[in-house]
Amino acid sequence: MRRQFLMLMLASVLMLLPGCNKEQRCIDKLEKLVSETEQKADQLDKEKWQEAVAEYQDLCAEIEKYSYTDEQLQHIGRLKGRFYAVAAKYHLNGKGGLLNTAVQEGMGILESLWNAADEELGTAIDGIRESLNDTEDTQSREEQDLKELEELFE
Repeated sequence: MRRQFLMLMLASVLMLLPGCNKEQRCIDKLEKLVSETEQKADQLDKEKWQEAVAEYQDLCAEIEKYSYTDEQLQHIGRLKGRFYAVAAKYHLNGKGGLLNTAVQEGMGILESLWNAADEELGTAIDGIRESLNDTEDTQSREEQDLKELEELFE
């Protein structure tokens, strides 16, 4: 009887063991993916990044198939958070990322504004010069007219 009980316990443990291994393997795979992605984020091109995201999604779908302890769920959550952080950094700073695009567009806008302001300033300065010349000419004519009037009355 005791022997049958031990055999039954051993069989139960052996049946549960592969299930636990699958659960833990999923976590281990996710941890490996997150670590590799963090280390290589600056070197990933668009295609490699898409592969990493696809693998992440597959692992998340596989993880959903199993039950986990609270500690394991917290660990999975931390791993997902780290992956999201790398994703955000990649999309902001990476090659062709949003921040890079915004900076490049911003530089183009500033250059255009500077050129336009430079042209406007040049035009404004030319206008001021013309106005000053006209004013000098007008003053010279007025002075000459005054001199002529003074001469007439003398």
